[in-house]
Amino acid sequence: MQLNISNTRIPGIIVIVAISMGINFLPILIFMPSGTSALAWILPFVASISELFNARNKVNFPLKIWLPFIVIVFIYFLFSTASNALQRSIMLLVPIAVGCACSTLSISENLFFKIKKLIDKFTIIFMIISLYIVAATVVIDTDSSNGYAMGAITATLLTSWYMALSGYYNSIRYALIAGSTLIIPIISNVRIGMLAVVSAMIFTFSPIGFFRRMAIIGLLSISGFFIFHTDKVQQKMFFSGSGTILEAIDGAQDLFFNIEVDSQNFVTSGRVITYLVLKEKLDENYWFGHGSNSSEIVTLNATGVVHPHNDWLRLHFEYGLIGAIVFGLTMLVQSIDAFSKARKADGFPSIFLYAGATSFIPMAVTMLSDNVILYIAWFGILQFALLGLGYGSYHRYER
Repeated sequence: MQLNISNTRIPGIIVIVAISMGINFLPILIFMPSGTSALAWILPFVASISELFNARNKVNFPLKIWLPFIVIVFIYFLFSTASNALQRSIMLLVPIAVGCACSTLSISENLFFKIKKLIDKFTIIFMIISLYIVAATVVIDTDSSNGYAMGAITATLLTSWYMALSGYYNSIRYALIAGSTLIIPIISNVRIGMLAVVSAMIFTFSPIGFFRRMAIIGLLSISGFFIFHTDKVQQKMFFSGSGTILEAIDGAQDLFFNIEVDSQNFVTSGRVITYLVLKEKLDENYWFGHGSNSSEIVTLNATGVVHPHNDWLRLHFEYGLIGAIVFGLTMLVQSIDAFSKARKADGFPSIFLYAGATSFIPMAVTMLSDNVILYIAWFGILQFALLGLGYGSYHRYER
């Protein structure tokens, strides 16, 4: 049945989320002031608070799942002496506020299709802008590795969304669109981004069927083998310009789990220096951490880099092993809860919930080598908006 969605009004909070996603890329293209990018998380935060104060419906987002982490962030902020602790603490909680706000909305089928169409348009614009940015870096610096981590992070979320559509509509077309997002981390040579997109496709919670999942695994395995052996990836991966898959696995395992890398051939992009600096100070407060945003000054003084490019290590350093475990368990419980609701849902609410549940898989992968928990404008805000819309529509349609 063809629905008339032209007269369907998009809620203000969704409009703000869409604008924030646009802000992420526009400053790079039109050379707006650097501070403009902060609006990408400030606007959704303010809009979410406003929406919650004026909401006619109750909050359906499972805030209790995130409450232990929220309490930890709040307490650690109160006792933090690090600069920018307030901003970083707020940024950790903004996605949750967005999720709560979106869960108060009344989502009709017409509005779902309107949002779907909006995401489709964003995907096209995102792909074009990302290709432009990567191409520009090649022209400016032919020796550049073309790393475009922010674009790769956003790509993983779009992968989760289109895989959810593929399962719901039993559509190969949406699976192909999801696969096309892999282009961004490939052409920008972001290794963890490639793994994150692949993980979202293979391990999606969406009911895509056994044979389609096996076909995806087969195609990605073959494609991955050839991509790994291209000159561009080999030069990014190994100092000598060549190496094996086993060497790459051993190097990554040492880097992410042992912090040190035995191989003299595996390229760490400078991360091992940052990791070692933080590791040396971990034992000073292994279980309870050093406080909100305490890692920033350490890495900045040691390497000139603000973020450690490993969110799991960052959480461990700032909130202790206990805080990192709480965050990890919270992600797991949230993903399971969204998945269980998606299985019970009838109709479009399941798409939001399957996408939201799946998104924590590439997020956990990306956290091994990047700063996705603070790059909320590229990932967390839209991720929790989808979750909020899923919970809101689920509770209204299942009553």
